[in-house]
Amino acid sequence: MKKKNNIKIKKNSLEVKKNLEKGLHYYNLERYQESQLFLEKVLELDPVNFDAITMSSVIAYKTKNSALAAELALIGLNINPNSAKLHNHFSYVLRDLKLFDRAFKEIQIAIQLEPENPSHYKCRGSIYQDQEKFLEAKGDYERALKLKNNDELVFNNLGVVLAELKDYNKAIENYEKAINLKSDYATAYSNLSLVYQKLHQYEKAKELISKAISIDPKKDIFYTNQSAILSDNNELEEALKSLKISTELNPDNHDSFYNMGLTYLTLGHFFEGWKGYDHRWHVKSFNSKRIEFDKPILDVGQKAERLLIYGEQGIGDQILYSSLLPLIENIANRTIILVEKRLVELLNRSFPNIEFISEINSKTIFDQYLALGSLGKFFINQADDFNKIANKFLIANEAYSESLKNQLCLEKKLLCGISWRSKSGKHGESKSLTLEDFLPLFNLPNIQFVNLQYGNVEEELKEFEHRHGIKILQCDSVDNMQDIDGLASLVEACDFVVTCSNTTTHIVGGLGKECYLMTPSNAGSLWYWGNVKDGRSLWYPSIQIFKQPSLNNWAGAMNLIVDKIKQKYLV
Repeated sequence: MKKKNNIKIKKNSLEVKKNLEKGLHYYNLERYQESQLFLEKVLELDPVNFDAITMSSVIAYKTKNSALAAELALIGLNINPNSAKLHNHFSYVLRDLKLFDRAFKEIQIAIQLEPENPSHYKCRGSIYQDQEKFLEAKGDYERALKLKNNDELVFNNLGVVLAELKDYNKAIENYEKAINLKSDYATAYSNLSLVYQKLHQYEKAKELISKAISIDPKKDIFYTNQSAILSDNNELEEALKSLKISTELNPDNHDSFYNMGLTYLTLGHFFEGWKGYDHRWHVKSFNSKRIEFDKPILDVGQKAERLLIYGEQGIGDQILYSSLLPLIENIANRTIILVEKRLVELLNRSFPNIEFISEINSKTIFDQYLALGSLGKFFINQADDFNKIANKFLIANEAYSESLKNQLCLEKKLLCGISWRSKSGKHGESKSLTLEDFLPLFNLPNIQFVNLQYGNVEEELKEFEHRHGIKILQCDSVDNMQDIDGLASLVEACDFVVTCSNTTTHIVGGLGKECYLMTPSNAGSLWYWGNVKDGRSLWYPSIQIFKQPSLNNWAGAMNLIVDKIKQKYLV
């Protein structure tokens, strides 16, 4: 009897080994379904076979079943808690599930078990990178490369991190190292193209992204990146072609649908544009979170009895879409709008038939709801629809505005408000000017200049006055950042405004104040500034738009503005 059991155990052992080898064979061929069939046979014979459980977890991860991969990894670690390789794999699985703290703990264990293994630092670097801890990621990738200096994936990832840190030359160096190790590394070519886009070297960027596409023409993200390069170079129709290919390859590529929407909106194809714009909630770069309530969302063609609209994005965007609020009675009998706290006073004065709040409580009663940016698809579907919007829809505190004007205008001169900087994360740098860029304007006679720029700029104004002998008035009674209603009154006190694209511009346009706006020549010019008729904004007809004639050429735009002001005010 004992002898028979030994024979059976030996036979089972051979079967386990045979099936495990076949499972590994098909795994290496990336024929995961066939591999898993043999691994299941192994586990029928040996339910605690560590190798079969580990390989099954890896297959689950590679086939996008991270929940199962995590479950199997835990079983494997109960069998062998000292497997650094499995801790590493489990960390990747947890990272995929966005469980970053747990993923970090797992890779720390792997590093303790094998402190000289470069794959563990590569893994930890990717966790840091996902959390946008770019300096920490950079350190780990560099550590991995010291231990193994021929890993093209690490060179590529380090390039991504360096690009995020705006060390573009070093990013290029690392992408090129990755490509030298793997000449058909399509992702590295694509990433490298985006660095040259940042450097505004568009021909080089287009050449590199075309190379990536030629290597892997089925990768949707490459067409998304190609569209970004083309759009940044004002080749909007060509950008649309790339976006269409991207969405055909991957119907779940929300970035491409969203970018397609923005491109259509820029071109004035509003009906198509709003469809793509609805994908904004699924895009990582979109700077606003979707709010969900236990109520139905209002759809086009419907009408609500009591409608809640919640503000999204920044103050400027909330003002932009507020231009549509006079039309709200067409879709709701009663409306409550949740907006940024600093806007409540100004908007309540401007729209007395609508209630504006900064937070929701138990007294907030509504039947349906809507995001503020979704109003566009209700009211603006062609350029002629802008005829429904009032040229002026914001109302400042007139008495306070008159008081400010009396304080500032001690001489009989025109009062010009100026704003020169944007703090927008993605495009702020390309939209911003320096005070030196305004010198042709400051040299005009019979004009006083008042600061409308938000943020702490007192030292900047003092230094500028010291260098050039030009004083820009500062209204100490108004905090341009926090007191939006006060800022609106200060804008109202001005005869006209010269500005870059920022929050102040939306206040100026909403008040219907004459404004000369400078925008960049590339994608830093936001989509709604592309909606122009006879040089004026369709959203804010009091704003004349002056686009840079060439990249970083603010002088060209400023000289045109100076000529316009001379003709209108100084002749």
